[in-house]
Amino acid sequence: MSVAQESWLARHLEDHPELVVAERALRALGPAALAHVVEALERFARKHEVQATLAFAQAPEVWAAGGQALFTRWLQIGERLLLEPPISRAGASRYFSLPLRALRLGGLDTAEAWCALGRELTAQAPYLGRMFFEHTVPLLEHPEAVPQLRAWVQAAAPLLAEDDWRAGLVLEAYFESAATSVFGLRHPHHWLNLARALTETIDPRRLLARAPSLLSLLTPADEERLLKALARWGNESPEATAVLLEHLPPLFQRLMMEEEPEALAALCAVLHRLPGRAARGLAALLPGVGEALGLPSAVLRAYLLQIEPLAEPYPEAALAALRALPELHRRAEPVQALRWFAHGERLARESVAAAQAFFALESRTSLRVLAAGSGVAELDQNLGMWRKLICMLSDRSVVVRRLDTLGLRPPLEAAEPEAAVSLPEYVDWFPTQAQNLMVYRFLTLQLAGRLEHGTYHWRGPQGRTVQQELESEPERANLRQALFLVAEGVRIAAWTGRAYPGTTRETVQLARSLLDVWQHEGDTDLAHVCDVLLALSLADLETESPRWASVPAEFARAACGLLSRLQRVDAGVDASLLVADRLALLFDHSTLQLSAAGLEALEAVLAHAAMEEVAGAALSRNAAADASPPAAQGDGVPDAEAASADVGGDADAAAAAASDSAADADAGAPDTDADAAAAADTEWTAEDWAADEAVSAARGGDEDFRGRPSAQSEDHASRGRSSSRAASAASRGRAVARRQRGAQTAVPLATVPGLQPTAAKTLAGASHRPRPSAQLAQSYVYDEWDHTLSDYRSRHCHVHELPLGSDQGAFFDSTLRDNRELLAQVRRQFEHMRPERYRVLRGLEDGEDFDLNALTEARVESRAGRTANTRIYTARTRQTRDVATLFLLDMSASTEQPYADPTADEPARRIIDTLKEALVVMCTALDTLGDAYAIYGFSSQGRRRVELYEVKAFDQPLGAAAKARLGSIGPRHGTRMGAALRHSLTKFASVQAHSRHLILLSDGFPQDQEYGEDRRTHTYGMKDTAVALRELSRAGTLPFCITVDRAGHDYLRLMCDPDQYMVIDHIEQLPRELPKIYRRIVR
Repeated sequence: MSVAQESWLARHLEDHPELVVAERALRALGPAALAHVVEALERFARKHEVQATLAFAQAPEVWAAGGQALFTRWLQIGERLLLEPPISRAGASRYFSLPLRALRLGGLDTAEAWCALGRELTAQAPYLGRMFFEHTVPLLEHPEAVPQLRAWVQAAAPLLAEDDWRAGLVLEAYFESAATSVFGLRHPHHWLNLARALTETIDPRRLLARAPSLLSLLTPADEERLLKALARWGNESPEATAVLLEHLPPLFQRLMMEEEPEALAALCAVLHRLPGRAARGLAALLPGVGEALGLPSAVLRAYLLQIEPLAEPYPEAALAALRALPELHRRAEPVQALRWFAHGERLARESVAAAQAFFALESRTSLRVLAAGSGVAELDQNLGMWRKLICMLSDRSVVVRRLDTLGLRPPLEAAEPEAAVSLPEYVDWFPTQAQNLMVYRFLTLQLAGRLEHGTYHWRGPQGRTVQQELESEPERANLRQALFLVAEGVRIAAWTGRAYPGTTRETVQLARSLLDVWQHEGDTDLAHVCDVLLALSLADLETESPRWASVPAEFARAACGLLSRLQRVDAGVDASLLVADRLALLFDHSTLQLSAAGLEALEAVLAHAAMEEVAGAALSRNAAADASPPAAQGDGVPDAEAASADVGGDADAAAAAASDSAADADAGAPDTDADAAAAADTEWTAEDWAADEAVSAARGGDEDFRGRPSAQSEDHASRGRSSSRAASAASRGRAVARRQRGAQTAVPLATVPGLQPTAAKTLAGASHRPRPSAQLAQSYVYDEWDHTLSDYRSRHCHVHELPLGSDQGAFFDSTLRDNRELLAQVRRQFEHMRPERYRVLRGLEDGEDFDLNALTEARVESRAGRTANTRIYTARTRQTRDVATLFLLDMSASTEQPYADPTADEPARRIIDTLKEALVVMCTALDTLGDAYAIYGFSSQGRRRVELYEVKAFDQPLGAAAKARLGSIGPRHGTRMGAALRHSLTKFASVQAHSRHLILLSDGFPQDQEYGEDRRTHTYGMKDTAVALRELSRAGTLPFCITVDRAGHDYLRLMCDPDQYMVIDHIEQLPRELPKIYRRIVR
């Protein structure tokens, strides 16, 4: 049969080669096949020529598969797409382009169902029907294609019913992703809801393309719960939910990699119950939650199960608990933690805010409940004792800073004298608090020993400090410093053991206990390895073989052998520097790991023939910098090795010599120390220079024993030795002074376990030391009262002591000139406040003179036969004022405001200038009276930046520097009064006055960033300030508030008693009124 020339097929054969191929295939199937196909498509092609052409190309395959019957059914399915509403030309084109083999097992049944589904979709949204036919063709090969496609389309039904551009955008993306989402999404309906919620934040195409893999690690049930939660969060906060989608999958993957499916399920349960408003808080929390997920699986699951019931009713508390999990695990055992959760849940029923602070470990109640029965030792529990112990042992006033890290070697402070030392915020190495307190005692002794035995006094060439010396080689600075702290730890422990023998046993016990804890750890981090080396050196394990995983035995033996030299009595800072450089040979400087090559290098150095000379020179070169000779030690405890040598090696004689020396030390003869101090200033002998040259030779001839070039000038070396000897002399002078002050002891040794000196004496109280440099900013942390919790927020405010500038005294001098008459009047008034020089005491049984009245009464009683009163004497006693007052000045930005003085012709002045003027008048008057006083200013920028400025301390005179600082006071920022008041109370710690007062000068109510959640009210700040004022009163310091705000009655009456405040209606009168107020309230 030939195709008629006028047929549609004949017209297209030349233009469509595929039709020529199909015609030949049909001819091969028989004339009847070609004739039937051409005839059937001829009617079809009159309206749908394109689809007829596509159908003819597929006809041979269909006819071959099932003959005329199959072809007829196949054609009817396609015709319905074109002839019966809803019409889908795009669907028909895709259908007739579909090879029959693509239908696989389902055959035409699959095709018919697919077309019907597409027609239903077309009836609702023609553009979606077109996309359906276009993107779902590849899926028809799957045996479950039809039911999957039906469920997939039905999932879109809710969005199809919405007349919203977001829904339309999501549906387009949904149908475009058909190839991956039909079989990849377990819960397409929930994914669509999520995509709609995040339309403005995440492109739906991008989200749905990633969807199959994002939550694939979860079980279907967990995924469904989480998708519901994500959609809920997305409707509330799409930006936060987008962040969550980025961070949640990696967290799930981490839990699955660690084989913790139960913990993962528990986490999903918590997330599922969090309401929409929790999205922002959760997004802020998740980036740092990795540490919590590192907890043991059973512990993490137990904690999450406790958090789950909190999630829905108290989401803020639940998020706070999630954030606190790592700290909770460090502080408490699981049983204690479960009790803590139970207490917090009860608290949540009463106050959500209180529960949030509780679970965030921010309230005192939370910490108290957690600490009950806990073995963790916290710095805050005994901060005062550790600070006093350091002060007494070193004779220096110090500030203790908190460290976030825990280690056996406190960091080397960059700032030297009497400034700051650092202790870890908590110690949890051991299960019991007593053991953890041992760590604090050891660290405290280390810090005191550094201050006392030359670590910070040492000076090298060009006057370099130890810190500068260690940083002189930047590429090795971290390694040198870490190892220097190991060496100094051994040296200081030896010194402490000689001065207080009771500490030696505890140090050994602590070191061995730590090694037991660490023996199975394989951590090769430099900090841990150095801690292990220090513990090994202190553990006194001469008969045992080291077996700790972090430090192999051969390395441990080499390091301990070298470190043991620092236990000699003549070991100084130079020796520690040398030993640190030697230990550095053990490490690969690029990786900071122990290396076999380094061990060989160290053994080669130690085996050098001149090593003994090197050790002797290095360890004795600057002995005067840190200690007197063995026979004249400041603490009177000689080195046992030296004593043994002096008596020819006889052990009994050596013991007797040591005992005699100890007895001499207990007698505290200062002359010996003085002689030693004088000897320290003598010139080096020829033997000293020979020893120094031996050190240089052993280093290769081009370096001295500290690792510096030997070409350094002789002047530099001389200066280094002189400064070391001067520091040593000063150190021994302090030791002499401490023994002479032994009767003034403040804290008996019995109150500090492990510190028992040679004889049962007490430690001398620390005398007053110069204050730290004003240029050194010091920070302190304080609790803050939150009335919404009825509790303190623990460690909530950070106070920073900052220096003031200087105006060279210009303001002070000008105020004196402008107020001559007022100053003269105030001086006269204050002179009248001076007490009489002597006061007569009556009713004494013995005294300087008779009390005539009492004598007469006694005579009468005696003549009457009654027992006469024997208290008939009088005596005169010197009368003095015992008063200390601190003036606390508000330096908030509002004090910048000007005011007009109606009594003056001058232009308007600032509030702060009048406050300063009043303080100038008071300073002048108080210098006349002789009362102790201090002046501080304060400002704030949120709870983490409360600033305190020292103008004049109690122990400072009103000199040029204080006057210049007072003049430089200026407006700053906010007014966080509570923290400033609490910190001011610490300024009275060293004041022994019987009458203590604090006068607060302000221009308004307490106000600051984060000073309460509601910025429209100042209740939070007023309540906190009121509690701080009561704290002052309970501590024996009487507060008094003065404000120049005429509305001050409105809030001051809520903060303090009526007799504890005054409002100055006319600010210009403050310089005149302040002295009157002082005279009235200060007794």
